[in-house]
Amino acid sequence: MGFGSDLYIKNVLVDMYCRFNDMNEARGMFEEMPLRDVSWNCLISWYSANGYWNEVLEIYYRSRINVA
Repeated sequence: MGFGSDLYIKNVLVDMYCRFNDMNEARGMFEEMPLRDVSWNCLISWYSANGYWNEVLEIYYRSRINVA
């Protein structure tokens, strides 16, 4: 529908995929985003809630590098 380039829509889609436990789609959408804004928080929250500690650290460190 042409919304694929809208940052807000992509953030919402990442959040939706996380809530539906479809991390392949969430991570794929996340990786395609040029600006990731609040999507970092969504992935960190989902991974930590489900015990994926290595992924939590990976996303956290990537978010810190992205900000710097």
